[in-house]
Formats: sequence, structure tokens, C-alpha cells
Amino acid sequence: MQPGRAETIRYHQELFSGQSLSSASWLQQPSPLVMRALDWLAPTGELRVLDLGCGIGRHSLPIARCLGERCRIVAVDLLPIAAHRLMELATVQQVAHCIQAVVADFEAYAFESSSLDFVVACSVLEHASSEAAFRRTLDRAANATRPGGLHALVIGTDKVERTSCGQSSPALVEFPLCRATALAHIEAVYAGWTILELSGGDFVVHESRQQQAYELHTHCVRVLARRDAPRRS
Repeated sequence: MQPGRAETIRYHQELFSGQSLSSASWLQQPSPLVMRALDWLAPTGELRVLDLGCGIGRHSLPIARCLGERCRIVAVDLLPIAAHRLMELATVQQVAHCIQAVVADFEAYAFESSSLDFVVACSVLEHASSEAAFRRTLDRAANATRPGGLHALVIGTDKVERTSCGQSSPALVEFPLCRATALAHIEAVYAGWTILELSGGDFVVHESRQQQAYELHTHCVRVLARRDAPRRS
């Protein structure tokens, strides 16, 4: 297995085993971008939602609570522990009937053409196996979205690890995605869409590997885009 993917799995298995949505961690609150996106969704009718890299429900659960019976959420994660804990929490919060947890690699997950109203992908696309796989996933998600549908993306770029001694090194990730590359693919994939929000910001997480503490510094690219309806000739 690729070292970067092995590290991603190790980190998230430990995180999901030891944390809950009420813990003092980055799992505590959903991305404000995702929650703002709900205001742009159609006010009536059933909404089909896809949460890629759902984890234990950072976004699936609050979306289900906000939209209630109007939504059907497919929540995809690579790790069985994530899917299991998500459905446990969904049952406690009485929204399990709105959520289907799927254990799958997002690169291999089969999108249905023009079927989705809302795609959420936060801190997951940068874990593609390569730049080509990153682009393919964006393209497939775009093709699976109905006119009027939304994408809310938070993509981690320019990841660097810093030790307590001040030493810096490239993060152990699947592939080194930089901000400029991510923005170039976003511009290409979402040509013809309406970009409702495009922003960036730096984010630091305190982590450890083999009992060695370090800081993971990331620049997050945030995108909220709406697929416009085809124009009539």
C-alpha cells in the first residue's frame, strides 16, 4: 500500500475510534461553507445528497437534522468503523432513516448520471491516489449533478509537517496537491457553473505519529458552486 494512503488510514482509524462529534476536535462542528450551502438548495421536493469522505457524520448528521424528510443522504467512507459509528450516531439523533452509509473508496464509487442535488466533499479529495484521480473524481461528481445542484468542497493543499523543534517537511500524503493545481482543476471542471463562493484559509492540526508530535499545516481551498440549468436555444 502506498505510504501516504497507509498514513491516511492509520490517522482516521485512530481518530474515529477515540473521538466523537461532541469532542474538542475538528470533528466538533460542520464546515460553515456546507451549512451556508443549505440556503441555496431548492425549497421544496426531495433532495439527493452525497457526502464523500463522510467520516462519522460531521456533515451528514447536521444536514439530515436540517433537511429532515426532504433529504436522502448517501454517506461514503473508506473505513468500516466510520460507517458503523455514523449509523450509531444517526440512530441516536433519530435521522438514520435519511442516511445510507456506504463503505467504498471514493475513486471507485459509482456515480449515477444527473442524479444528485448536493455533493459535499470536505477534506477528502486531496486523498486521491494521484492528480489524475483527483480530476476524475471532480469530473464524475460534476456529471452526476442535476441542473441547479450544488457542490460544497473543502480541499486541503500545500500540506507541511512541522515538529516541535521547528523542522518542516512535506506531509506524508497520497500526492502533493498545491493550491495552484487545485484551483486550475476547479476552474476547468466548473466552467459554466456559478461560483457562489471561492475562498481559502490556513488550518493547523496537532497530530502525532509513532508517539512523535507534530503540526500539520494546510491551506484549505473552499468552493461552493451551482450547476446552472441548460439555456434554451
